[in-house]
Amino acid sequence: MPLLTPSEISQRADAIRLKGAALASAAGLPGNAAARTLNGSRPSYDRVEALSNALIGEEKRMRDYLIGLHPLNKAELPEVA
Repeated sequence: MPLLTPSEISQRADAIRLKGAALASAAGLPGNAAARTLNGSRPSYDRVEALSNALIGEEKRMRDYLIGLHPLNKAELPEVA
């Protein structure tokens, strides 16, 4: 998976209304770790990677949920990477 920058993570999380504590929880980090990592002057690579992967996972989960709401059968929809 591509590694996102802290500003990209913040913008994309805001776009899907994902709070920092929920993102940190999805990444397996303490509740305030997202805010500290995304606002810090020198965030650690491991934390940025964990938050990036968690955000991409949440975006995919949301995409799959929204596709499931479509009135057409999932088998009829084009494959989404």
